[in-house]
Amino acid sequence: ICPACGHTRSPYAPPGDLERFREDHKKQCKVGDFAASALHVELASDVLIVGPFAERANAVNAMEGLLLGCGYVLDMGSAELEGIILPGPDGTCDFAIYDPVPGGSGFLPQIVRFWPTVCDRAAEVLAACPDDCDTACYSCLKHYRNQQHHALLDRSQAVAVLGELSGPIMDQHPIPAATGLKPASDAEPESPAESAFITVLEERRFPLPPEAQYAFDLCDGASTVMDFAWPQEKIAVYIDGMSSALHGSKQQQMKDTIIRAKLAGLGWRVVAIAANALKDETALAGHLTALAIHLGRTELIEDL
Repeated sequence: ICPACGHTRSPYAPPGDLERFREDHKKQCKVGDFAASALHVELASDVLIVGPFAERANAVNAMEGLLLGCGYVLDMGSAELEGIILPGPDGTCDFAIYDPVPGGSGFLPQIVRFWPTVCDRAAEVLAACPDDCDTACYSCLKHYRNQQHHALLDRSQAVAVLGELSGPIMDQHPIPAATGLKPASDAEPESPAESAFITVLEERRFPLPPEAQYAFDLCDGASTVMDFAWPQEKIAVYIDGMSSALHGSKQQQMKDTIIRAKLAGLGWRVVAIAANALKDETALAGHLTALAIHLGRTELIEDL
């Protein structure tokens, strides 16, 4: 990381690229040296770990091949799941495929369900690379986000490893989820918008939700945290911040739709309120009308 401007290079970049990076920034940013840094983020996620593999190349090719097969079989976008290589202490490697979406997108359970199909379809696609490359190219295994693995990618090797992995998955024993989610509680609202929603309910004499930040298992390996919930009536309320970094993002909106559709399939009624709608009496009246109907308190509609 350049300590002056903040630009970075991965330690997996080619040596020549790293050297040019150092020289350019020494001249332009007037820095003497660069420190290697490890950047960490804590993410509670669904995860699928496969291995161990005796060689890193086998793990890399199996992981990239499996992600490719998921795109064809599960109609999955390229950013829906992420993969990472996990070196072992004895020189072996595992790889992990994880869900970067809070609450889960639901793709990992589908991989397990259709495992043989995913492996076989990936092998078929790689064997029929349209460019008929010798090892790997951008028509088969290579893409921008796996540049650190380009030197190890080999579609023939991937086909061989996927052939070994293909076959039905047998459950041996359950592993309890470690989601890091808060247990259901009557905790205080976590944002000004959520506090404003409680004030709105009090002013209009609505029954207050018994649960805030209510963690709920969606029964397929995914989970969600409702901003407010009436668990007995199976009513969930989400107060959505609409900035581009939150629910205003098209990607996040798609995740929200998936999770809330799963809730509906489990018999929950979902009320999603944009934070800015709390100040819009017309929009707010529509949301409160739906909530009153779900609660069986239609008399409250008269005062909206």
